[in-house]
Amino acid sequence: MDGYYHSAPELVIEVLSPSETRCMTADKLPDYSAIGVPEAWVVSPEAATVEVLLLEDGVLRTSQILSREILKPRHFPHVQIDISRIWPD
Repeated sequence: MDGYYHSAPELVIEVLSPSETRCMTADKLPDYSAIGVPEAWVVSPEAATVEVLLLEDGVLRTSQILSREILKPRHFPHVQIDISRIWPD
């Protein structure tokens, strides 16, 4: 045993920066799928949206795109994030 926990994270969150394109983030999704990440969020401050992707048949696929709803991560049932509170007024 090497002291490290060898498991995929239950949730990955990618925040798009002004210099990062959606395509650059999309290039990472197959890697997350390959290691078995069950859920990923792509947060776009520019669009004020959160894209929720869920692992289905070994591939992370868009489940929903939210802008003002409540985010509820699949593997953290007691966590709720009000998306409207993320963006500055």
